[in-house]
Amino acid sequence: MAKSFKNEVIEYAEKVAAGEIIKGNNKRECLRFLNDLKRDDIELRARDPDLVINIIEKVFVHRQGQTLSGIPLMNTPLKLESWQKFIVYNLVGWYIKGSSLRRFKEAFIYIPRKNGKTLFASALAFALGILERKSGSRVYVSSAALRQSMESFDDVLYSIRFHEIDKEDGVVIHDNNMGHTIEITFLDSDSIPSGSFYFEAMPSNPDSQDSLNCNIAIADRILSPALEMAR
Repeated sequence: MAKSFKNEVIEYAEKVAAGEIIKGNNKRECLRFLNDLKRDDIELRARDPDLVINIIEKVFVHRQGQTLSGIPLMNTPLKLESWQKFIVYNLVGWYIKGSSLRRFKEAFIYIPRKNGKTLFASALAFALGILERKSGSRVYVSSAALRQSMESFDDVLYSIRFHEIDKEDGVVIHDNNMGHTIEITFLDSDSIPSGSFYFEAMPSNPDSQDSLNCNIAIADRILSPALEMAR
């Protein structure tokens, strides 16, 4: 049975709201989360965020880095911290009550440098794509330069190859000068397509990105004078 993280997320929000955990600047978000639990027009459902978190922790591994104590992380599972699980629950857990409509459609995730923001964003996008596979999910990651977009693409590709998912039927990978894409076709018991996943890395180029049809997009690093002054 897949592990559920709902109680951990609620406990985290309560501790941040009470000042027992001082991490980042998300006390306001935690207070809103706790107040939203009391509302009658929305509801928190654990199935989707639990699936996303379990996919991330079972599929993704580190391809570089080390712990604060100097222990190498390469090839070790990506284990999300409570604040990361809190983000996942906020993004995909809230629904308009009595409907199949999610409350939130966009998220701005601000994480300081050297805190694994690219790996987390890559894993989150991949897991969201798998979650939405029955709708034919398409994931695009765009950055100011292709090199930055490739950081996300390589995170996904490394974990896929680590678990040899790339050798399974229905998985097609292109990683050359013609493009950088990962395609997965899901088949039912009768070998009929029941869903699909598409992931592509690209540089920021408005001329080539016009009319892109996707349901998940990563804008890796938004640079503006206001944000630069806020650092």
